[in-house]
Amino acid sequence: MAEFIIEQNLDGFSDDKDALSEAVVKMQKSLSWLLAHLDSRNVQSINTNLTEVKSEDGATRIDGALLRMLDAKGRLRALFGKDDAGNFIFEIYDKKGNTAIHLDEDGSAVFSGNIEGANIKGANIEGSNIRVAPNEYRDYITLENDGVNDILGLYYGGARVGGMRLLDAGAFEIFGNKISIGSSSGTVSIQSGASGTFTAGDKTVTVEKGVITSIL
Repeated sequence: MAEFIIEQNLDGFSDDKDALSEAVVKMQKSLSWLLAHLDSRNVQSINTNLTEVKSEDGATRIDGALLRMLDAKGRLRALFGKDDAGNFIFEIYDKKGNTAIHLDEDGSAVFSGNIEGANIKGANIEGSNIRVAPNEYRDYITLENDGVNDILGLYYGGARVGGMRLLDAGAFEIFGNKISIGSSSGTVSIQSGASGTFTAGDKTVTVEKGVITSIL
């Protein structure tokens, strides 16, 4: 890259206005030429602590170690880099200003929106209410907690119609509007609210108020 040196000696020009004017004009021409050639091909580095870098529309800016992105309405949508205290920042915001994606220094991510069209492999999914919806969110399976027990819930048409409740002793209860229990030798259907002992082939099913308490 070429190096430009602008040096004008103005000593002795205090009494010579023409010579001083000529020197100033030469300096202006030199500066104009230099500024006209300060493009991405000639600039090797920019200190963003001293110079703010931004796009023509002002939507993307780099100020110091922090990159900010705004949407067309001037709303903050993303922050990447470090804040003034040196803390790592990786956040994406929705149109209301709420954090949609947060990534911390340890690589843990928090998502507040929906994740669509993705395969999650080799990971544990934890939460107090997890829903698996195979079709348009009306028929789905949930993993939830009723405040006492963990529940595998089965929903149809947006309403829970059955499920399985894990008890403290490690046993479980099966509940539903209508439950069919079967084996290779027979099937038994249990109506909602029913109680008693039922036989399904070689299996004995005990029910209390529509809840299966044991299968032997």
